[in-house]
Amino acid sequence: RQLNSRRVELERALSNHENDNQQQRIQFEQAKEGVTALNRILPRLNLLADDSLADRVDEIRERLDEAQEAARFVQQFGNQLAKLEPIVSVLQSDPEQFEQLKEDYAYSQQMQRDARQQAFALTEVVQRRAHFSYSDSAEMLSGNSDLNEKLRERLEQAEAERTRAREALRGHAAQLSQYNQVLASLKSSYDTKKELLNDLQRELQDIGVRADSGAEERARIRRDELHAQLSNNRSRRNQLEKALTFCEAEMDNLTRKLRKLERDYFEMREQVVTAKAGWCAVMRMVKDNGVERRLHRRELAYLSADDLRSMSDKALGALRLAVADNEHLRDVLRMSEDPKRPERKIQFFVAVYQHLRERIRQDIIRTDDPVEAIEQMEIELSRLTEELTSREQKLAISSRSVANIIRKTIQREQNRIRMLNQGLQNVSFGQVNSVRLNVNVRETHAMLLDVLSEQHEQHQDLFNSNRLTFSEALAKLYQRLNPQIDMGQRTPQTIGEELLDYRNYLEMEVEVNRGSDGWLRAESGALSTGEAIGT
Repeated sequence: RQLNSRRVELERALSNHENDNQQQRIQFEQAKEGVTALNRILPRLNLLADDSLADRVDEIRERLDEAQEAARFVQQFGNQLAKLEPIVSVLQSDPEQFEQLKEDYAYSQQMQRDARQQAFALTEVVQRRAHFSYSDSAEMLSGNSDLNEKLRERLEQAEAERTRAREALRGHAAQLSQYNQVLASLKSSYDTKKELLNDLQRELQDIGVRADSGAEERARIRRDELHAQLSNNRSRRNQLEKALTFCEAEMDNLTRKLRKLERDYFEMREQVVTAKAGWCAVMRMVKDNGVERRLHRRELAYLSADDLRSMSDKALGALRLAVADNEHLRDVLRMSEDPKRPERKIQFFVAVYQHLRERIRQDIIRTDDPVEAIEQMEIELSRLTEELTSREQKLAISSRSVANIIRKTIQREQNRIRMLNQGLQNVSFGQVNSVRLNVNVRETHAMLLDVLSEQHEQHQDLFNSNRLTFSEALAKLYQRLNPQIDMGQRTPQTIGEELLDYRNYLEMEVEVNRGSDGWLRAESGALSTGEAIGT
């Protein structure tokens, strides 16, 4: 509280000092103007010899002092003057005449009461005029005309005096109200200033200020100290605000990091719980199906998760083609591709393991393990393949004989179709007179037969190869003769087996005879719906 009061005192002293400084600046400006004026009157030095100039200068200085005093007064009491401006007319009157005004006001009230009594009496007389209508009223009227004129004049004078008294009363009442307002404002101003003076005196006593010649110097020193403390406090506050802002930003960052870590922790916790549950399910699964020995392999324990995942993906990719024909295994493989359910890969392994175990031929392989059985079967398959190749080489026939056999078979089938056409000549329905089958040899296959029978020496590199069977060599020759044909995903063995079937060499069409239209294909749009169905 003492510091605040001291600060208020210093601010007040500072404001007074600023006011004095402003006044001094005004005086300085006025002095500058005076110097400028003196510079202007330098050419007129002869006027300085005038004796009356000194008096005029003194008079002007007095007026200047009065103007400056008036300006300071206006600047100091501008608000009070603005409040007193509406009652200037009242303030211009002499307060000593207040008693006289009160007496005039009382006299005016007495005159007003007399005028009211007279008016009341006249009103009574007017109301009772009907009672004065005597028989001799004419004589009385003629005799008292002078009296009536006098009374009328007195009445008019009384009314005029009453009007003037009312106006005077109103003026006195207005002046009285103005005086009362002025008195109230002066009293309130006096009380306020007195209270302010008392407060200032008490504050001076509380803070221990002595109003002596050194008070201003002490106040100035104290002001400088307070200004220095204030600047230090402001700088300290700015530093603390910056530190607080930095701490808040750091706290926000830490809060966000904490929330992120909590989310990551919960996600990792869920993943760990899910992984544990999946591992427990996998362990139960492998124990129930007896594949625990296959999963707990020593070399797998030292591999990373990426390596294990890569091995799993490669194995699944290799098995995808192997299980393409098995609907159950294909569905299990599709379910195992879900990355969120890795235990389904074990289910797929178990399903494949069971599938292989069920298909082990005990008459060939003496084991219950499908993996060992596959290894033994691969060895047996390679042995059988070698034996089959050797037997095929022993029993191999020439390409010319194969072409002759296929040609003879095609001719036999064509003869059978001709015999069938003879029976179909009597078939008729609608506008169809007869039906026949038209069989032709495909051009590409006919070219293959010609090459096999006549130009087989040029392609002995295929049929004499130990790595190719006769079917594969036949497929390679067909691809060599027809490179424009796309074989798709079929293997050479499959294509060669198809080329050994005579039915793939034939193209059969159904034709109908409609009289004037001649022979038409059964797929022609010229046939009606019933004819097409009959055909």
